[in-house]
This record gives sequence, C-alpha cells and structure tokens, in this order.
Amino acid sequence: MEAKEIYKLVSQKEWSGAQEAGEYSGSELDKKDGFIHLSTASQCKQTARLHYGGREDVLLVEVSTEKVRRSLRWDPAPSRNNELFPHIYGVIPMDAVTRVAPLPLTADGHTFPSWFPS
Repeated sequence: MEAKEIYKLVSQKEWSGAQEAGEYSGSELDKKDGFIHLSTASQCKQTARLHYGGREDVLLVEVSTEKVRRSLRWDPAPSRNNELFPHIYGVIPMDAVTRVAPLPLTADGHTFPSWFPS
C-alpha cells in the first residue's frame, strides 16, 4: 500500500498518557489484538462513525508512514470486506506524529480538520 500518512483515533486521556510516556502503545483493544489499529484517510471517517460515534473526547493523530515503516503492516480486516488497514506492530514514537487535532462532535458526526484529505 502507498500512503504518506496514516491516522489513529484516540481519546484525549489516551493521548495525554502517550505524551507523558513519549510514545503511544495503543488502546486496550490494540493491546488485546497485539497491534495498533490505524486507518488511511479514506477509511478514517467510517472508523470514526463505527467506533467513536457519540464520543466528544476524540483526537485525530496523523502518523508518518516513513517513521514507522519497520513496524507497519497492511492487514485485511474481515469486518470491512477484507480491505487492507494499516497496523503498527510495536509503538508509535512521538517523532512519527505529524499533526494532532480534536474531532468536534456535531449532529452529523465528527468534524474533521480542514487539512484532512477528503
């Protein structure tokens, strides 16, 4: 797969912990599954709807694929028609994070920042 950036949706609390630790080691689900779930730009809005609907504490974290290439794998997701999703087998170091933005919740769902590819 080709993508310069991939995206992780996280709670503000999770992100605060990652900033203190100097790396993001994943959510409880990520830890259970053995890898960090991420999305491409084209997958991210559906991921927000399916897994973060109604939540007001969500942040969008943009990650450079170049900085995580050694731990990045593209795996099929059976729940999403075996579409390939980016997974990090390890942690996301802070120097791989290029941008972070809140995703305000509106009646229509989360509002993505103006810089986000649509």
